[in-house]
Amino acid sequence: MKNLKPSSVYYYEVALPLALKQNLIYSSDKLFKIGTSVLVPLKSKKKSGVILKLLKKPAKSDFEIKSILSTDPKRAILCSARLRWLNWLAKYYQYGLQQTIHLSFPPPVAYKKRKIADPISPLPALGKAPNTDKKSKVKAPTLTEEQKKCLSNIQQNQDKGFCVHLVHGVTGSGKTEIYFRLIQPALEQNKTALILVPEIALTPQHIKRFSERFPQQIACFHSGLSPREKQRQWMALLKGDKKVLIGPRSALFCPLPNLSWIIVDEEHEAHFKQEEKLKYHGRDSAVYLAKCLNIPIVLASATPSLESWWNAKTGKYIYHSLKKRVFSNSAETLEVVDM
Repeated sequence: MKNLKPSSVYYYEVALPLALKQNLIYSSDKLFKIGTSVLVPLKSKKKSGVILKLLKKPAKSDFEIKSILSTDPKRAILCSARLRWLNWLAKYYQYGLQQTIHLSFPPPVAYKKRKIADPISPLPALGKAPNTDKKSKVKAPTLTEEQKKCLSNIQQNQDKGFCVHLVHGVTGSGKTEIYFRLIQPALEQNKTALILVPEIALTPQHIKRFSERFPQQIACFHSGLSPREKQRQWMALLKGDKKVLIGPRSALFCPLPNLSWIIVDEEHEAHFKQEEKLKYHGRDSAVYLAKCLNIPIVLASATPSLESWWNAKTGKYIYHSLKKRVFSNSAETLEVVDM
């Protein structure tokens, strides 16, 4: 709020992770930034909330305005661009703003000792975050002419801020190597990158390749991790210990500092759609997040979605083509059988 005179008491609109018709008002003798997480009293409990607005002194009312207890040190401040994205997400997909905002934080960790039977999982390897601390770095291969052209064309538009690139590359054309070349300069400038994959089954193979190229820089986030492991990965990113986040659509909500690139691999996949609670499309939401943050985004696929294909044809997205495989002997043999 502009031109706000110094005051001994400040009033804030605070969003709590509850399905309320409106946000609650709290007071404090401290001046907080918008997007700060605070601990507030609610009945007999203590809740984490996010400050959305600084208010003028409310008119006399029948309810008592309670005081903010403290900031929540376990939560990062949400910048204005990310709050804008969260507001759009809640409005566009018709979901409660309070619950949407609180997706930006990892689930709380319960430290009670409990004996829990191990469930049968189709993806047992995903129950724990892979070790990404490999110290041996893989040497970068030589780019093909197609890869060089694609990379150069993307880099030429990098300084323009928000820009959507559609990389239409056949399987084995070396799209991942292009991701590496885009991310490398960003990491050298202490910036971060987000790599979205359509489902958690693809996460380990991506983590393996990225960890070989960027040792000790990779974090992952997906539903197969325990709450404690999610929080550990989350905090490693916020503290700057890791700079590349790989995961499915839920990774969008991690408030990465200094985010410079968003890459959506296999952008055509239907798994980017969330079908419960907040029903959103991960690819489309990633594009709008890039717009809010004013950074470039790469959508990549061997078979682009019709939406992305149309946006490229009409000039809304910048189109890049990779028609050749990096290794000519890697093509499958196809046979058409008359049934």
